[in-house]
Amino acid sequence: MLAKDHRGSLAAVSPHEFRLSCVPASALKSISNSPSTQATADYADAIVDVLASANCCPYCILRYFDVRDVQRYRSHRTLVQPSDRIVAGDYSSQSRSGPTAAAKDGGSAPAASSGKPEVAKAIFNAGGRCSVCFDILHLDYDALAKSKAGEMTGIDTADSPGSSYQGATTFTTSLKVPVALSLRHRCIDLLIASLHASHSRDSPELIKPTSFSVKDLAKSFLVDAVKRSTGLRFEPNSPFMLEVQFSNREIEKEYMWLTKVPEANFKVKIRRAKGQEIVEGLSQEKVANSASLLGLDHYVSHDHCPPRLVSQDTVYDEPRLTHAPIFVAGRYCKLQRNISHSPWIVDGRKKTEDSVEELIAVHLKKLFNNATHRFASSGREDADVRMLGDGRPFYFELINPRVLVPTCAQMVALEESINQSSVGKVSVRDLQVVSKDSTNIMKDSVDTKSKSYSCIVELAEPVTKQAILDKLHDKSNIEVQQRNPTRVPRRADLVRNKCVEHLSVEFLDPSGTDSVDAQEVTKFRANMKTSAGTYVKEFISGDDGRTTPCVATLLGVSAAVCQQLDVTRIHLDWPPKRSDAAEQASDGAAKKHTIDAPTTDASGGADKKAKLGL
Repeated sequence: MLAKDHRGSLAAVSPHEFRLSCVPASALKSISNSPSTQATADYADAIVDVLASANCCPYCILRYFDVRDVQRYRSHRTLVQPSDRIVAGDYSSQSRSGPTAAAKDGGSAPAASSGKPEVAKAIFNAGGRCSVCFDILHLDYDALAKSKAGEMTGIDTADSPGSSYQGATTFTTSLKVPVALSLRHRCIDLLIASLHASHSRDSPELIKPTSFSVKDLAKSFLVDAVKRSTGLRFEPNSPFMLEVQFSNREIEKEYMWLTKVPEANFKVKIRRAKGQEIVEGLSQEKVANSASLLGLDHYVSHDHCPPRLVSQDTVYDEPRLTHAPIFVAGRYCKLQRNISHSPWIVDGRKKTEDSVEELIAVHLKKLFNNATHRFASSGREDADVRMLGDGRPFYFELINPRVLVPTCAQMVALEESINQSSVGKVSVRDLQVVSKDSTNIMKDSVDTKSKSYSCIVELAEPVTKQAILDKLHDKSNIEVQQRNPTRVPRRADLVRNKCVEHLSVEFLDPSGTDSVDAQEVTKFRANMKTSAGTYVKEFISGDDGRTTPCVATLLGVSAAVCQQLDVTRIHLDWPPKRSDAAEQASDGAAKKHTIDAPTTDASGGADKKAKLGL
């Protein structure tokens, strides 16, 4: 998009007239400790003269007088235009000229002028572009803000339904400007420093002006326009951001002359990819740091003082709106086997039809209209393992969501929608929006939380019930050394010390292979609570000696296999139970889809002995 401006065709004005008309008297305090003296007035006129000579637009001149009030710039829109001809000279018989032609020739700036007007020594041409801000300051920010107002305030258009952001109350902005800005800003600073040196010899009360950046002023213009167009409140740290990126092909590689100046210590790496040049190591900060090492003589000798005129328009990409991620947490139960945790794709083919992530994410997308997401949980179970009990803690990081503040009713409806559409597969509970910081509770528990499991153990040879009870039942703190399982080739093959915090057994009821009345069995149920990261299947089988001890060696059989493994509890109290008014309705929906499963807690209890079938 073209960066439109407000060019006019007013008559030329002298630096003195410009200063009287546009520079507030209070601004002179930024250039002098005695702002009311004639020396200060002459100095101010000379600053305007030097900046005009360097092809600065009126707005950039005002920046060097520390004029920050956006309304003052707005009031000058019909008076001060980038095409105004500011004629150098003719400001006072006592004036001093700045370091222009003399500096370029390698000499020092003259101490004083003759007092005669030097007409058109420095003209900002009609139709020209500011050599310092590249007309970024003259963009119609009101029009830009109005073009995004509907999207920022929840008003969809026929062309892009569902693209607006619902519930925003604050905003912030981000502007990306050409790196040449830093390079040219340094040149102007050096010119002003030279001017200050010549004036302050006789008037030590004078201060060297230091402008704030083009980027900061442009951001102020944009913020003011957005506030008026949308009614939103500006907060620097708001999660809702409007981004605008400016570029100008004519000066996009101007920084390359720094590579010819050893003192600049400026190096970048250029490579080609798909027919395009890619510059690595380039940043606004890097250019600014290198420019800070340069003197005025460097700019003059490389023909960059005054800054070169810019003939091409500055353009900006379509302004982009983004919102910081929203985090939705809860607990899920996986009620059916052969459902993977996340999409399981091998050689381009899905290994399982469904995944927990997909079954939940599709409903989140419908409510939040997020661009994409990241899924994380407190560990993960294999595809053939169920997750029962009160579920596994998880959260979704929703990238660039459009619905920003869901109601409690919406969250309850979302939970019910997931549960009703995934009956017998996945259910969720306690869905809620949480802060990013709170997700650290789950992340930090990776090595500290405990988990409870229940599984069927099948033995290669029959073993008496009493032997199983003696070796396994009601045992605590079994130290286990596990090497990386053969079925998990991607992890480093290290020996990891784990702990089976509690182990108990139950003999199967008559529906199982072994009768509860039998004295020798080949199958039984093992319930255990383990430290985080324990491989339960390998604790049963031993994994060809890679896990010791194991159930097979403890019972003295040639082999033991873990069948029908279920996770029955994740011992982590996060996220908190949702306490909204619709909790009962949500719980009812979750219970409706619960599959009967073992509820034995591996921590033991006096009533468990009755289940042993003895």
